[in-house]
Amino acid sequence: MKNPFEIYNTVFEMPVIIDKEGCEGCGTCISICSNSAIVLKEVDESIIAEVVSELCDECGECIEFCLRGLIKKVQVACELVE
Repeated sequence: MKNPFEIYNTVFEMPVIIDKEGCEGCGTCISICSNSAIVLKEVDESIIAEVVSELCDECGECIEFCLRGLIKKVQVACELVE
């Protein structure tokens, strides 16, 4: 059993996410992404942008250019596995 007071090695990732509720699929973020990490996807008869996390290098360029301010970085803690 692990000691509850033990300090774990933690990495904080900052994945980029798009608020799907407000996205209108204008494509501005797609044109600015140099990694082609954003794609348009059909969801419930609407076209929205979605980040392909495997391709995203989290540079944040898309955040600056989203006309509706719907792209953000979210801090996520991940425990390191040895």
